[in-house]
Amino acid sequence: MALQRISRERLEIFVPSGTPLGDITLYEAIFTEARRLGLAGATITRCNLGYGPENRVRGKATLVPANEVPVKIEIIDTPEKLDLMLPFLEKNLKNGIAVRGTVDILAPAEMI
Repeated sequence: MALQRISRERLEIFVPSGTPLGDITLYEAIFTEARRLGLAGATITRCNLGYGPENRVRGKATLVPANEVPVKIEIIDTPEKLDLMLPFLEKNLKNGIAVRGTVDILAPAEMI
C-alpha cells in the first residue's frame, strides 16, 4: 500500500480539563464545534504534566485538582477550514492557548 504525502495545518489547543463553557467543559465544546463545522478530524489528549508562562507545574505529579490537568485538542485540516474555528476560539478561549502550524501527513490514499 503506497502512502501519499499532503500538506495541511494543525491547530493545537491547550486548556485546563475542568474549564467550563455552559453545561460542558471547554475542550468538549471545542470538539463539538469542530465536528459541527465539518473539520477533517480532532483528537483530545489528557496531558500528564505541563507548565505555562507563570512556570507553575500542572498535572499528576503535583497536588492539583483533577480539573486543572492540561488537555490538548488537536485538529488537522486545510488553512481555510481551520479559519472557521477562529471566531469560536476568540470568543471562548479565555484560559488556554492555541498553536497553529503546517504539517506533512503521510497516509494511505483512502484515508486522505
